[in-house]
This record gives sequence, C-alpha cells and structure tokens, in this order.
Amino acid sequence: MTTCLYSKLADGFDAQALLTEYLKLVDGLWANHVNEMDYSGTWDVAALRCKESHVKNHPILQCFDIEPTSRWQNLYQFQQSDIYTSMCNWFECEIYAIRLMRLAAQSHIHTHRDHGVNIENDQARIHIPLQTSKLTTFKVADYALFLGEGEVWYINIEQPHSVQNSSDKERIHLVIDCHANEWLKRKIQQGDACYV
Repeated sequence: MTTCLYSKLADGFDAQALLTEYLKLVDGLWANHVNEMDYSGTWDVAALRCKESHVKNHPILQCFDIEPTSRWQNLYQFQQSDIYTSMCNWFECEIYAIRLMRLAAQSHIHTHRDHGVNIENDQARIHIPLQTSKLTTFKVADYALFLGEGEVWYINIEQPHSVQNSSDKERIHLVIDCHANEWLKRKIQQGDACYV
C-alpha cells in the first residue's frame, strides 16, 4: 500500500490579500504554541475557526483543541469577511479548524509527528503559505519542500516533519484541518504528489 507524503493541490490564492485581512483581524489574539519541546525560537498561532464550544474561550483553547469530534464555527471577526468566505468556499469538504501559524525568523520546528492526521485516516491538514522565503524549508520524511506563497499543499503530518526558517522574516501559513472526503482525496491524487 502506498502512502502520500505531500501533494500540491493548487496555486493562485492571493496570499497578500489574505495576509493583510487576517493579520488585521487576529491582532492581539496570538498564542504561543503549546508544544514547547517541538521548536526553538518563536512559534505562535491565531485561530480563525474553532470548536463551537470555544468561540468565547481563551485563544489557547481555540487554537489547540482541534480533534475533529465536535461542531465548528468561524470566530466572530471572520463571520463577515468576504475574502475569508471565498477562501473557504474553495474547499468541497467539511472544514474543522483554521488557524494562522507564524514561525519567527531564525526559528526551527523540530522533527515530530502528528499521529493519525493523514488521508488514510480521513483527516487532512492543508497549508497555504501567506508569507515565506526561499530560505524556509519544510521537510517531510526525507523530502525537503519549498511551499510558495498562495499555493495549496496537503502534508502528511503523521510522517516525521520539520521546518527551518533561516530567513530574516516571519513565515506565516494558513493551516486548515478538514475531512478527507472523496473530493479532497481526488484533488490530492491529481496534484503534484509524492507517494512512497
């Protein structure tokens, strides 16, 4: 049985427009990543969509309680955002959590695994880089990737993966957890994919 390590599903999202809108709406709502042993430097997160039960709770709960066992809701500041709605409408599958993940300059996410988060378990984590650099590398298993701004990537994060930001600017990704239905699995298969 083959396993998909990654797949580039699409490009063409307006990364600058998304970044400008989202940074304005999440101002003051960033939370340090809770897995402090998994990184060196600064890695923080801001939620855009979370469990319905956490909509009025602390950002830490909004960002990190992401098991797909509940109902989900956009945070209030995104409910009237046309650019956010347009981005979500591209996905023909159920969307769970959505958040911005920011890795500071000269910071490193150490090699780790997120167990069970892959299409084989009907879950997918999608990355859309909004700000990045050629000096930022995302490594999955033994494969080093450059994820360009505005591109849509599926990453099999059950595999060992790490990120090195050797640049002098923040790397900011839009990270979307969703149900891997037949539409998404087909997009992954049709994309620029790596199977092992």
